[in-house]
Amino acid sequence: MVGESLPVRTYGDLMQAVNSQQSVVDVPVGLDTKWVVANFVVFQIAWFTCIGSVARNLSSLGLAVIAIAVGIHLISVRNRANALSLAAANLLIGIIIESILAMTHATQFDHSALAIGSAPLWMIAMWALFSTTLNVSMRWLRGRYVLATVLGAVAGPLSYLAGSKMGALSLPLDYSLLIIGTCWAAAMPLLLLSAKKWDAMA
Repeated sequence: MVGESLPVRTYGDLMQAVNSQQSVVDVPVGLDTKWVVANFVVFQIAWFTCIGSVARNLSSLGLAVIAIAVGIHLISVRNRANALSLAAANLLIGIIIESILAMTHATQFDHSALAIGSAPLWMIAMWALFSTTLNVSMRWLRGRYVLATVLGAVAGPLSYLAGSKMGALSLPLDYSLLIIGTCWAAAMPLLLLSAKKWDAMA
């Protein structure tokens, strides 16, 4: 209006206004850095403890550690039904992938351990453990399916290679890592799609 003073906006006011209109894409409220870091740390501890236990013929201890890690995740998420559905989907994908790897002799395990099909139970359980990261510490991959495919092709084989170096499994073929990389490259987009469908953090 004529004769009225114009409101003065400071830089802080402008930034507050901009931030109030912006939303972080696909990041639920409460998913802060501490929660993401904690999720990553729990996963790493469970992974290394399980692999180390299996290498010492203590696969039951490895399974117990994974169960604890998954349990911590379940009591921390907003939607336990979605978390359980995602874990079940991961287990199904894991059984298929691990069976392919075992049947093609890309991987070889100690047959004294409890098994589902061609893969030991602890390895299948690892897929349930991995499901706990998909909507938390690995949420940044959502929608980035090409990057996820590349990451699966590279990080998947490295994980199995680390497991073999620690003595939890063996990679009999010269091209075992190539087969593993191909399977994980195909699996990662499916895992991300299942994570989007059953988002326990939403």
